[in-house]
Amino acid sequence: MNDIFDDPEIVDVFDVVRRNDSVGANGRSVVQNQTFSGVRGVVLSTKPDDVSRSEDAALTARFISVTTPFMLRGSTSGALPVRIVWYGVEFSVTSVRYHYRFGRGFCKAQALSMSASSPLPSTT
Repeated sequence: MNDIFDDPEIVDVFDVVRRNDSVGANGRSVVQNQTFSGVRGVVLSTKPDDVSRSEDAALTARFISVTTPFMLRGSTSGALPVRIVWYGVEFSVTSVRYHYRFGRGFCKAQALSMSASSPLPSTT
């Protein structure tokens, strides 16, 4: 199953930022980031992409689905949700489904864009 992640026609390369949360000596939260570059997986845009309108703004939530053999995680004790950086846009993992029968760490995650507006995709 992992051979499919070597096919450049369907696989994207992205960065994963693991964020650990601890309490510092002053009693305040301390977030430590660990970045993994060049992670391979299949990334697809997903729903909901509905427009949320308010008095002063109209925002579109941008979700992606990521399938990868790299272990992703949502919010857990002592750790914040993983962030995925894909084409310069940072997404926060909202849910993870693990598929252990396909191999260690294999999972499918949903992630939400962390920015109110995302850059337009490059056509080159």
